[in-house]
Amino acid sequence: MGSLEGLDEDLLKLLRSRAVPQPFATYTTPLRLENAARDELSKVGILCSFSLDQVQELIASDDPIFRELASPTWQFVELPTGHWPMFSRPEDLADLLLDLPTA
Repeated sequence: MGSLEGLDEDLLKLLRSRAVPQPFATYTTPLRLENAARDELSKVGILCSFSLDQVQELIASDDPIFRELASPTWQFVELPTGHWPMFSRPEDLADLLLDLPTA
């Protein structure tokens, strides 16, 4: 379920009321990213549960799971909270998304 940091009982109740099960196939179906155009697109990682230092360490470890994040097309923004920033810090998340470059 991810980190629940920043969620009080009222927010947990709201989260549970809107939650739906994650399809099991998302765990079992390989992800194939075959369109080469995606390599040129800008990408943003909003870091809520991990710090920038932690993510940089994971990238530097050369673990294949994190290798994709080493691309210069990635930028990272920290938003310290738990896994559910749309509940724990919705205004900050909206501001961050609105401030992202559009090109």
